[in-house]
Amino acid sequence: HGASDLLEINTKISNKTILIPFTRKIVPKVDIQKSLVIVDPPEGLFSND
Repeated sequence: HGASDLLEINTKISNKTILIPFTRKIVPKVDIQKSLVIVDPPEGLFSND
């Protein structure tokens, strides 16, 4: 338990792949018709460190 679906994000700036939990808190909106995914990442998720 504790397992959840993951969303794979490919970043063009740092050329790396990030896996984030696919939850309503982090991914509040998905609009398939518009090919739109809104991500509200926790602080530090996309840091370069």
